[in-house]
This record gives sequence, C-alpha cells and structure tokens, in this order.
Amino acid sequence: MIIDNNAVKTSISGSPPKITIKKGSDPLANRRRCVRGLFTPEISGFYRGDRWNSLVCNNRHFSSQADWRKCLKGKTLYFIGDSTIRQWWEHLVSILKMTETHIPEAVHNTGPLLAKDRVDNITVNFRIHGPPLRAGFTRTTLLKYAANAIDDIKGGANDVVGITLWAHFTSFPVHVYKKRIEAVRAAVERLLRRSPETLVVIKSANTRMGNELISGDWLAHKLDLMMRETFRGMDVVLVDAWEMTNAQHWHGDNIHPVKEIVLQELEFLCSFICPL
Repeated sequence: MIIDNNAVKTSISGSPPKITIKKGSDPLANRRRCVRGLFTPEISGFYRGDRWNSLVCNNRHFSSQADWRKCLKGKTLYFIGDSTIRQWWEHLVSILKMTETHIPEAVHNTGPLLAKDRVDNITVNFRIHGPPLRAGFTRTTLLKYAANAIDDIKGGANDVVGITLWAHFTSFPVHVYKKRIEAVRAAVERLLRRSPETLVVIKSANTRMGNELISGDWLAHKLDLMMRETFRGMDVVLVDAWEMTNAQHWHGDNIHPVKEIVLQELEFLCSFICPL
C-alpha cells in the first residue's frame, strides 16, 4: 500500500510475533558547531514536531523577533536566485517588520528588492538570477546574471550571500544549467578570494510536484545533484531544502513551500550567521 508521504508500507511476518525496540543513542548529541564547509550527509536531518533537527550541525531555533534581530544585527544579506529564495527575503522582511525601499520600475516577482531595518542596521536584498525566467513582465534593464550580481558584491565579515538556481532551468537541456552553475561557482571563488570572511550559502532545490516533462521533482533533483557536485569541497554552506521539504508529509509539495518550512530554512541559515 502506498501512503501519502511516498513511503512504502508493508507487513512484518515471521517468528517471534513481537519486536522489541531498544533505545539507541541520541542522534542530536555532540553535534558540531555550524560553520561553513561542513559535509552534508544524504540524510541531513529530521523533524521532531514541527522543528527541523539537523544532522550536519547544532542548528538554532528562535522563539522571538528579538532573537532574530540579535542574530542579524549589522548584517547585509544578498539573496540571488529564483522565487524560492525570494521567499527568504519575504519572510525576513515580515519577521523583522522591515521597511521596503521602492526601486523604480521593479516588480516584486523579479526584483530587485531592498528592505532595511535602521534600528539594528539590517539590510536584505533580492535579485532574480537572470534568464531563463518563467515570470511576467519585467524590465530587462533591471536583470543581471547571477555571476555578474555576485561580482558586484564587495563582501565582508557582515555580508551573507544566498544563492539558488534550479526552478527555471528544469525544462532546458542539462548543459545549459551546467554552464550557468559553473559560472556561479567561478564568481563565488572570486568573491571568497577578495573577501574570505563573506558567508556564502547555497540553497538546494526543494520538492515541488508538477508536470514531470518540464518541471517535476525528477528534473529538479537531477539539477540539484549537479549543483551539489559543482560546489563540493568549497568553503560554503548548503541549506538542504530538498531534505527539509521531502522529510515532511503534513504539507503538500509545492514550488513555494509553506511558511513553517521556510522558517526552518531561515533558522538553519542563521545557525551559520550566529552559531551556537
């Protein structure tokens, strides 16, 4: 029988008719501090209740807006990619009740978007990654390829650069994505050479469902594996959104995960900005 979370349920038969389960070791004991460059295992975490527990490192959880502010005080965040990382911008702006700065002729879906909190000196930027795009009307003069946008960032100890590319590439030949993600890697290498203190975060694809011929999970996962291999060994952080969406079954798969999941992604991001 197939159940909703895509797992397979089967009967256990044989002798004895009972199974004794013994308490094992705590998988969350003795976790490492969250620092960039850590290896991400195939199973990178699990949910306990509605909270993500990382097996990569000792991830944070925030109970109040004050906790978020304390972590992000003085930081400038640049989110570059598709709408799944624009969700990071949207949720941080909402959590911190930030003031958005209107950019002439910019539209929300593609940006560029800018919001600031002047009390704690927090700045959050979003920019779409450039063509190919599945989006409505936008000014081409406001578009930049992701590699060019990264090259424009000076960097520094208080700068965080979050990147994701996948959702708009699933209907294109793999070599198109490969060329683009390699250009992004080269731009990240240049950024880290000029500013090694900059925190670079790569957000993976997330499960999404959809037309399997142009936008389904199989195509997204194929690109995601290529992305992980491209950035393997680099001094960056991976936010494993694929596992964080695949490991839960109480929300349906969606190109734009629900607020509760996006908050777990952001808490994991902040685990590296202000590690425990």
